[in-house]
Amino acid sequence: MRNFNYLRDANKTQELLRIIREYQKTLENYDLKIFTVIEQKKITEFKEKVASFLKEFDLPWPNDIGNKINEELLSPEVVNNLKPPTYEYSHDASITGCKVEALSNELFRLEEEIAHYVARIWKETLTSFDNFQNGFPFSFVATAIDFPEFFPGGAYYKKTGHAYTSATLFTNNIMDSFMDKKLLLVCEINEKNLLGMSEVDIATREENAPGLKTIGMVDREEYNYINAGYSFSGNVCTKILTPSILEQRRIQLNLKQTPSINEVILDKEKTNYTGMVLLSNGIDCLMNEYLIAIQSKETMGLSLKCLNKSLYKQSEIDDEKLLNLNNEINSFLETYEMNYGIDLTEQLLERYIKDVVEPMNYCKEVTALYMTKLNEYRQKVEQMKL
Repeated sequence: MRNFNYLRDANKTQELLRIIREYQKTLENYDLKIFTVIEQKKITEFKEKVASFLKEFDLPWPNDIGNKINEELLSPEVVNNLKPPTYEYSHDASITGCKVEALSNELFRLEEEIAHYVARIWKETLTSFDNFQNGFPFSFVATAIDFPEFFPGGAYYKKTGHAYTSATLFTNNIMDSFMDKKLLLVCEINEKNLLGMSEVDIATREENAPGLKTIGMVDREEYNYINAGYSFSGNVCTKILTPSILEQRRIQLNLKQTPSINEVILDKEKTNYTGMVLLSNGIDCLMNEYLIAIQSKETMGLSLKCLNKSLYKQSEIDDEKLLNLNNEINSFLETYEMNYGIDLTEQLLERYIKDVVEPMNYCKEVTALYMTKLNEYRQKVEQMKL
């Protein structure tokens, strides 16, 4: 879990306050009815201790905690007691520092405790892959990927890679993916693998020692602490955001700026991947992603489903978009035909229409375009038989 040592982190007191302010902001939005009575009592205790900490220590300069700790460390009585050859401070050199350290680490312990309750809420709230249906309300956590087989269970997975998975909460209100990737690997969430979350993209990496940004620990010889840094917007990654709070924050941000992603950080080794989803904007060619998904389905046993964003948010289909889609389809089919021949290209189109176009429930113009392509290839096949 997080750790604050005032001698080590004397220059990080503003980061400390940022984390604890984030606790307060989140706790104020909790719907306590979704928690058990015992959980409610612990959450209330956490909320009261957060408020008490901020009331005592969230003060402007020159009364801020960083300045007070430095003043105590530089006082003559402390400096004159530094002993050679190291001249290191004793841990009780700053009364303020000791108090801040003890109280903040108690808050971090409570964050870990509340995180277990929050993980249960995530598990109970999210739509299972089996129950997900395109066009209906949903919520699931998935990582946007190029190739599923680089994840646990895949032929190309290496345990020497990152110990964490950067995933995203997708709902019928927020469907932006990392780098606009179209293939999603759906993740099962539980208290063992859920490490942290934020309404914005968060910088994450492994470290060899715990600190203020530590949100988890993994079983590795080195760099076994997962640290989630701060975004450029100043947002903090914590372990206590419920899915509904995370969703509402992301919706509000999308109204103010260019829509972007949220982040859910998972322990990769402790995460089960339950299926794959093709993510469409309503007028696109996803044949490359489909081929990758088919290969992963055969090797990893993961089923494939479709998600058409335009069923949730109406988008205009015009002649220019249809022309671009036509060109994109032609480009893919020409390349595929050169490599595999007309017969296999026709078979691929048939499978793609059955597995993707029909389940996507595209508008009639897009569906008609794919059917036209299939008919063209059927004619080519018939001509070859003559």
